[in-house]
Amino acid sequence: MLTTSAAHGVKYICADTTCATRFYDMNKSPIACPKCGKTVPAPAKKPAARRGRRVETSLNN
Repeated sequence: MLTTSAAHGVKYICADTTCATRFYDMNKSPIACPKCGKTVPAPAKKPAARRGRRVETSLNN
């Protein structure tokens, strides 16, 4: 689960199942859990959404 906040960066949940701490990356790299120190892989960027062509419909019968 990822959420954003301009001041804190992106919110993460530690991938270690025994830790599972929620934390912000504070706009730093590499992203590491503050509790256990495990490095969290950066999320892959999503490609930009492509919009399809507008379908023109005729209202004339």
